[in-house]
Amino acid sequence: MPTATPRPLATATLRPLPTNTPAPVGPVCDCSADTRNCSGNNAFATHAEAQACFNYCMQTVGYDIHKLDGNNDGIACEDLP
Repeated sequence: MPTATPRPLATATLRPLPTNTPAPVGPVCDCSADTRNCSGNNAFATHAEAQACFNYCMQTVGYDIHKLDGNNDGIACEDLP
């Protein structure tokens, strides 16, 4: 009686995660009180930092708690580099 030819089992191939996978997003800034501003004490260093905080607080609490957008055009701390 002939023996059956063994069939290879399917195996999973592990693949590395793509390098462009974004890191988990945590709180960008504190939106519980008006503690940051565009100039003076507790000022942001760059427009990008201020904009990220502004966007985060708008999504989190629903308003510009830090008053970073003085003319209500959606752009925070427009004079920062």
